[in-house]
Amino acid sequence: MDNERLLDRLDHLERLVAELIAERDDRRRQSEDDDAVWNAAFPGQSQAS
Repeated sequence: MDNERLLDRLDHLERLVAELIAERDDRRRQSEDDDAVWNAAFPGQSQAS
């Protein structure tokens, strides 16, 4: 592979990693929101994992 193709592949992989990180962060925020709703609805009760 020439350098141009390697750089293009690297750019593509960097975009994929950024998308995965964004998805992970969205899931984490959603989980925190879900926990907040649960805790408001059922104070003092732990949510089963």
